[in-house]
This record gives sequence, C-alpha cells and structure tokens, in this order.
Amino acid sequence: MTMRSKLLLGCVAVAAFGIAGAVLFRHARYAGPMPQPIALQKSDFMVFGGDYEAQNREGFQPRADVSPFPLQHPLDWNTDPFNDRNWQFQLSAWRMLNPIWSRWYGRDWPRLVDELMPWIHDWYVYHVVQKKQSEFEWYDMSTGYRAQHLALLLWLQKKGRLTLSPGQLHEVRALAHWHIAKLRDPDFITHGNHAIFQLQGLRLLCLAWADDACRGEEAYTARLMGNLLRSQFGKDGVQTENSPGYHLFVLDTFARIRPALYPPIERDFARTLAQARAVAPWFTLPDGQVVPMGDSAGHGAKFPREGVPACSSRDRSGSCIISKDLIAGGYAVVRTSPGTVSAKASMLIVDGASVVPRSHDHADELSFELYTGGRRVLVDSGKFSYNDDRWHRYFQSNRAHNVVGVEGRSFGPDDTVTDGSALQSMVFEDGSYIVTGQVERKGMVHRRRISYRPDESVLVADHLEGAGKMRPVVYWHLAPELDATVTGTSVDVAAGDDIVARVALLEGNCSPAIVRGQGGGTIQGWVSPSYLKRRPATVIEYRCAPGVQNIRTRIGLAGPATIKSAKAP
Repeated sequence: MTMRSKLLLGCVAVAAFGIAGAVLFRHARYAGPMPQPIALQKSDFMVFGGDYEAQNREGFQPRADVSPFPLQHPLDWNTDPFNDRNWQFQLSAWRMLNPIWSRWYGRDWPRLVDELMPWIHDWYVYHVVQKKQSEFEWYDMSTGYRAQHLALLLWLQKKGRLTLSPGQLHEVRALAHWHIAKLRDPDFITHGNHAIFQLQGLRLLCLAWADDACRGEEAYTARLMGNLLRSQFGKDGVQTENSPGYHLFVLDTFARIRPALYPPIERDFARTLAQARAVAPWFTLPDGQVVPMGDSAGHGAKFPREGVPACSSRDRSGSCIISKDLIAGGYAVVRTSPGTVSAKASMLIVDGASVVPRSHDHADELSFELYTGGRRVLVDSGKFSYNDDRWHRYFQSNRAHNVVGVEGRSFGPDDTVTDGSALQSMVFEDGSYIVTGQVERKGMVHRRRISYRPDESVLVADHLEGAGKMRPVVYWHLAPELDATVTGTSVDVAAGDDIVARVALLEGNCSPAIVRGQGGGTIQGWVSPSYLKRRPATVIEYRCAPGVQNIRTRIGLAGPATIKSAKAP
C-alpha cells in the first residue's frame, strides 16, 4: 500500500468515526430494547438481479427501455444523461450493484468485495468527504435500497463470509449509522409504497448490525409497517395509489417480505395480502396486460383456476360474463370469463379511484377502458413518465382520458376535489350493467351513468354542473391501430376494412372532430405503450356549444358474428 493510500485510508477512517459519533449523539434519545435476533436469509434482501456481463460490456442499464450508459469513477452522482428522473433514482439506489451481487454472491467473496466497494466508496467520498449533494441523495426509496446493500455487507462480514478491510468497514458502518439516523426519523418515512423499502432497509440494518441507534427499532418498524399495510390496501382490498399497476407492484413487493421479520404484525401480512391478491386479476385485460389506468404498464395477474367467479350473465354469443363491484375501492369491472376464445373476449372497467395523496393518479375519474371482439377499442392513454414536463402533464390530464372536459382547459390530478371513490353504484338490470358516479374538479361537477350490454353497446349519460358558458368536450380515445370516420353526428370506428364500433350522439348540441398525434401548443392524440415511449392515436372529440349540460352517447359494438365492412355500400 502506498503512503498516499494509507493517508487516504486514515482520513476516511477518521471521517467515518466522526459521523458515527455524531449520529450516536443525535440518537441517544432512542430508548427501548435492542431488536430480538432473527436469522437473516439471502432472500430477505431486494438487491439481486440484472445482467452482469451486459453491464460490464455495455454499461449501466437499470431498465430495458433505456440505453446502457457507461459509468466511471469518480462519478458525478447528479449525472442525468437521459433527462430521466427514474434513471437518476436508480443510480442513487446503487442499482449497478445488483448484477454484481447476483454474479459473485457465494461464488467468489473477495471479488464480490473488490467490485462492490469502489462504488460505495465513491458515493461516500462524494457525499461525506467532499460534502457534495445530489438530488436523490436522500430520496425515500433510494435510501431504503442503499440501507439493504449496507445491511447485507455487514451481515456477511459478521458471518465471516466476506472480509472488509478496516477502512472499508469504517465506511460501511459510518454510512449505516447515517442511514439508520434518517430512517429512524418518522417524518422521513413516506406515506406511499416507497416506505416499504425504507422500513425493510432499516429492519435489515438493525438485524445485521446490533448498534445502539437501533434500540426500540423493532417496535418502531413494526408499527409503521403495520400502518402501511392498512393504508396501502383500502376498501375492497384495492391498493390506494390510484393505479392498477401499483396494486400489482405493491402486492408483489409486500409478498417478497418475510413476515417473520416483523413479529408483532406477522399475521397481518397474510390477512391483508390474501384480500389484495384476490382483487388483482380484475385489473387484467383479456390479452393479459394490466389495465393502463394511472401509472400502469406491463403484464397483469391471472385468475387462479379455483378462483374464477361464476357467470353473472351471458352475452349475445353465449359467452360467460363475470363482474366485480369494487366501487368502494374505485373500480367496476365487467368481462368475459378467462378462457373465452380471443375473438369473443370483452371487458369494461370503469375508474373512480381518487384517493389523496394522489400518488400515481391521473385526472381519469369516471373514465373507462373498453375491450370488445378480442381487441382494445376505447383505451386509457397510459403512464409515459415521471418527468415534470408538458408530456407528463398531458398524460396525467383529463384530456388523455375518456371523460368530459372543457374546451381550452386541462384538468390535472390536483384539480380533482373528490377524495375517495368517485363511483356510487353498480347494478345489473334487464341485461345491462349500470355504473354511476360523480367527480368534482375545480369549477365543475361531472355526473356519469354508464349502461353496458357486453358485446352490444355502451350508453353513456353525462351531466355537467358549474361549467357556465364554457364549452364542454367529450373525449373518446381509440386504440392506435383504429381509425375514425365522421358521418354527421356519428363516428364509425374501423380496424382496416371492418367497422368495430359506431359512436352516436343521442343528446346534446355537440359536433365530432378527429384529432391524432397533435403536438405544438396543445398536445392531443397519443398513447404510451411503455415508459417514455409514445404513439399517435385517434381521439374523437365531441365539442359542444356553450352551456350544454346533458350529453348522451351510444357506442354500438359490432360483435364477431355481426361485424360490418367499412367498404360496404
């Protein structure tokens, strides 16, 4: 070791001890017993995954939809090559370590240390020695992930499986103290799903390393995790962040946690997750994709063979129809039973989720997605991104959903006054499934009644109050592969040569217009198939005269047996 290296090691050790002492001083007020020992397992740590060879060859790639980016020491921890906040979060969460853990854990302990520690040392020098700040330095979720990395290192060191040098051990312990200090502050723990990672990181740190700062941690973590279980899954067992995709994500994340790590609430995990698991398949379209409402994307959950509900009715082709009243949780679902042949598969899901705080929410209350004849017809525009820019704001706005708005104005999630479910009732009468609801946005109340006859039609009655002399606009968003042709006040929706639906105005002084892939000052007519990706899609806008309050629309569906040709005379 060179003299320069020894001096650097000494400085690092002194800094580490200084931080450790300061943290211990601040946390002298923590009282209570030390956490009861619990044998940890590799599966308790959410830090494995990724392609080690590809990362070494091409660079850091935390998501499949971004290009690899080579990282080098020393690293600017504020780097943002893709203008992508999620990428920055992944960097700060040390996700480049996951492939290293996966490749060398249990295979080559010295090499594991040699490849992990330079990144941790780099973060330490940047933030502690040089006292620089990065935007995601104390972001809630990244803090929880880093705590798990540190916990795993300390646990393996204690078990004698790997050996950290004195300087490395001082750095890891100093960072562990720092992270425990942040995570023991209840004001730092978020109220959303990111708290799962925060609390799991703290729990693992205190189980891996019996430090005085962990006194009382077991009760603290169990209390907050129990509160989180109850708040994340609300009425009907529906996850409360206004997004079917996050119902699946949070359910899967909780399911990865070993309940035995939280003795005071061990039984709560099984009870809560069983209800959430039973709800999850209702958010899946017949093609297997999760309904893209709110910040949702990807594959959905399947019905278990023994859990498929009995038919509540049959459509005109004889297909079994099942339904689920989840209006207390913000949704109503009617669909063909799993296993129905693709050409006859259908589904209507109405969204009324409007829970505060509006994590992953869009201004989509009373919107619905319609799947019929084996295809998506009326669609939700999807997630797009978490970046704070005009595209993100468009995809969140009411203009990107099948709702009623006002010409020249865009409503965002924060403009929604309604708190809780915007849905009021779901009944089955005379062969129709009827869903009603009401949402209040700033300056406007929208009431909607949807009457759905599977494989036949959707009748939509909209009533507006408070719009005054403003011009209402009804938005109908079509799947990207569909086209639309206006005939008077009706619009034919076609897939190639075949008409799949006909939208007809029954009441209201409104005229249809077609918009597709519009940019410029007013964005309209796009869907997002995946993160930061967008495709042009046709939107039917029924633009109404000032002061119109009542609008009724019939969407006639061309079933497989009666489909019409768009080129017929």
